[in-house]
Amino acid sequence: MRILCICYCFSPAAIPEAYVSAKIMGAIPKADITVLTLAPQAHPGRPDHSLEGYIKERFHEILYVGGSWSSYLGKIPRLPFRPDRYLLLNRIVRNQAETLRPTTFDVIVTRSQYHSVHGVGHSLKKRYPDIPWVASFSDPWSGDIYERSIPLASSWSHRLEKQVFSSANALVFPTREMAKFVGRQHPTMYLAEKSHVLPHCFDPILYKNASPRKPSDVLDVGIFGSFYGPRSPILLLEAINLALSKFEMPHFVVKVFGKGRSILNDALEDFPAVKRHVVHAGELQYSTALAKMETLDMLLLFDAPMAPPSIYLPSKLIDYLGAKRPIFAITPEGASSDLVREIGGWTANPENPAEVALRFSESLKKVKRGNFKANEEIISHYSSREIGARFSQILESLVSK
Repeated sequence: MRILCICYCFSPAAIPEAYVSAKIMGAIPKADITVLTLAPQAHPGRPDHSLEGYIKERFHEILYVGGSWSSYLGKIPRLPFRPDRYLLLNRIVRNQAETLRPTTFDVIVTRSQYHSVHGVGHSLKKRYPDIPWVASFSDPWSGDIYERSIPLASSWSHRLEKQVFSSANALVFPTREMAKFVGRQHPTMYLAEKSHVLPHCFDPILYKNASPRKPSDVLDVGIFGSFYGPRSPILLLEAINLALSKFEMPHFVVKVFGKGRSILNDALEDFPAVKRHVVHAGELQYSTALAKMETLDMLLLFDAPMAPPSIYLPSKLIDYLGAKRPIFAITPEGASSDLVREIGGWTANPENPAEVALRFSESLKKVKRGNFKANEEIISHYSSREIGARFSQILESLVSK
């Protein structure tokens, strides 16, 4: 099966979506995949080449669009475009896709973030209506908690969204909750008939598969990801401060890996008792981060507060599953909290510092006693092998029609 995958985030861009796309597309068995994506300069930050060998083994060809000039898109904040700033590159990407002779492919897959890429898929579908097209989403197009409305631009984006949902042969979402959420936004389009749930995946080959370690004298707790917007470290620090004041706890240190060193350090100034328990441990390339996860006593997931049920499935949580370490998730009730409890971890509501403090102290004590055994059966459902096979079935069903 020949697949043309068009996505605006792909390695070596150091963006979670780039890693998600590499794993989920690379997991499709017996597929000849060409990826059309943006040059890494189009995204802020330094590139991450740690998956270079992994990608070479799994993809036929990776084609990058945009030179050094595209870097301006990643550097200029708050451009007034919807669904996103990369809409400005759609015409260039579509023209490049035309040179690849789309009719020689069995199926076209567009993946977001960023949602503007689906506009390219829509244009190609109009020109080549007989080629099956799958639009795959990691987040909802509209109604996201981070979405800000812009007059005219948002209205235009919503029209494009409806066109994409109408013309795509299949829609893919990472959670059942997200698929239902999108369906409720467009009740007259009957999207359930073409919607599929396909969660993010982890690939065991990317881990060192180290033997489970005994708890350290000082428990190492790792949190991976950046602080931004409503995902503020203050909520986390308040809860840890409360836990230290109310409960007897094992010795521990929370190591934060990712962007936002200054944001964390500034917030720590208001919590002197927490300073020796929370440190910023630097930014890691993706493969290094996965290896680090396996060495920690517990992994901590911290999501922004939102009204339940949460429809999101952070790719970082699936990375955590692959490390097979105990997980404590500060996350609203919903898709993520259900999964964490299913695999034997612990959860707390980010809007309730007292609950977070209690559950955090309890989870540390259980880890210290060695009271954690991951549910291997549940975890296996998120392996790249299983997710790749499921994705292949979706694609094959479209190609065979």
